[in-house]
Amino acid sequence: GEYVKPFGKAILAGLEELSGELWQPKQITAWKNLWSRVSGCVGRSLNVGTNLITVAIVNGDVDKFRDAIECAPRRDRMSWVTRVEVYGSIMSPLYWAIRDGKFAIAQFMIQDLLALRADRDAYYYGREHLWKTHPDIIPTLCTDCPMLVEDLLDGLLWHSQHVHDGKVRANYYISELYGDPQTNHDAWKTP
Repeated sequence: GEYVKPFGKAILAGLEELSGELWQPKQITAWKNLWSRVSGCVGRSLNVGTNLITVAIVNGDVDKFRDAIECAPRRDRMSWVTRVEVYGSIMSPLYWAIRDGKFAIAQFMIQDLLALRADRDAYYYGREHLWKTHPDIIPTLCTDCPMLVEDLLDGLLWHSQHVHDGKVRANYYISELYGDPQTNHDAWKTP
């Protein structure tokens, strides 16, 4: 990871030399932003260590990611999907996957977080944990991968398997999107 920054400087210097007078502030900003994203990905790839979750994200392998979190106890699974330590830095695997364009893994994470699970002690549903650890998930999805908004919204819906008088009970867990209707009467002034 220590060589990524000097390598980036060398690339930018080479581009500046090749571009000559075309190397204007707009181009400099664009290339610096591009290199910032690429170098972050490269740096993380070099520093992932042996954590199975990080290895799966770097490789873009949904099956390996599924295998990695299958080891987690149900009560810890949400934390494994939303938090990982890479050489002392705490990162969000979900945001990491989105930022690196690993949308299939991000989709799996969203679906896994919002799946209802149970064991003898409790029911587990990662909605509250997702909002607590990723309060800006909606703007992030809308900006970086809008195709996953539907998966998120699907995960916020529960419907009964029972039909009663031709109707099926459904619950929409959207308080983090809309707020409390008792206190937020104007939809335009909600969270």
